[in-house]
Amino acid sequence: GADGSVRTSADQGRTWSAVAAEDFFPLRFSGSGRASGPLLFAGFGMSWPEKGHEDFPGDAVTGAVVLVLAHEPGERDPNSPFDGVVTAERAVAWRKALAAQQKGAVAVLFVDDVHNHREVPDFQAIARTIWPDAAAAPRAYTLADWADRIHIPAAQISRAAAERLIAPSGRSLEELSRAADQIAGYQPL
Repeated sequence: GADGSVRTSADQGRTWSAVAAEDFFPLRFSGSGRASGPLLFAGFGMSWPEKGHEDFPGDAVTGAVVLVLAHEPGERDPNSPFDGVVTAERAVAWRKALAAQQKGAVAVLFVDDVHNHREVPDFQAIARTIWPDAAAAPRAYTLADWADRIHIPAAQISRAAAERLIAPSGRSLEELSRAADQIAGYQPL
């Protein structure tokens, strides 16, 4: 919402209001506004046709809020086609948000790829580093060239929030995360 809130409605119309810095935080490159649509899990949220990888095939995510994993498939595999163990440019969050937007998504939610990162981070501490309680000194530079191209809302959500959102599917975040770890991409669900 306009106040940075997130409100969801899942099965049988039950609603849940997510709490900022506890369940989610907007990413710095996020577009402003409201988004409404079905929630689709879209693997790692990468679109890289040259490598044969597509998590947003055709118009599968048009009009949807997409939930995508952080990082990339095979991130610990030195032989991965996505630059081995070095984070590939297409795996960077703002690139994923831009790809989701270009494929018609109305918002993007990021969550940890739990099968690769088992320890549960302190989500509230991470939120405070992104959005500190006290205003930070102004930045000496901005990367407006790419940030201004993203118009859809983008947020990081906690593992607990992701589990709550995907619960109606009958699958766990761990199951979805493992299923998405494939070179060819993931069919949105």
